[in-house]
Amino acid sequence: TSALDIVLGMAFMLPPTSVVAKKEILFYPVGLVYFLSGNFRVDRGSSAKAIRTLQWLGDCMREGGIRVMLWPEGSRSRDGRLRPFKKGVFHLALQTRAPVVPVIISGSYRCWEKGSWKLVPHPVHIKVLPPVATEEWKEEESQQRLDELQGLFQAHLPPEQRLAPC
Repeated sequence: TSALDIVLGMAFMLPPTSVVAKKEILFYPVGLVYFLSGNFRVDRGSSAKAIRTLQWLGDCMREGGIRVMLWPEGSRSRDGRLRPFKKGVFHLALQTRAPVVPVIISGSYRCWEKGSWKLVPHPVHIKVLPPVATEEWKEEESQQRLDELQGLFQAHLPPEQRLAPC
């Protein structure tokens, strides 16, 4: 829910882990570091390009033994609240059968607000949950599995960062 989450992901994940972010990350203050670190960029403006990138990413995971950190909401919110998960995380898990390890980052949206260049001090909490097995996942279960993953995030986020009620 914050661009700071990307920096935190790059900082605390052990190699061989890459981060996945929108291609516009290159225009952020951390863009050069992101690019030089060998991370992945997704073109969210084109579904076809995004799907091809995720398929290529899945191949890299299987063949290269890398892990990836991505944000299943696809974009951060202005108020720090969790957003509905997109299906990319499900399709990547289905393709690779790699476990999904939920990493909950809370409080970072208060440090670097969307649309601002100013960083302010605020406590940030990072919680790594147990891996979620994906070997038995089926294509027709996409929404159910996304709902389960989103439920894990909901349960571990503070109330002000949980998905807003419809």
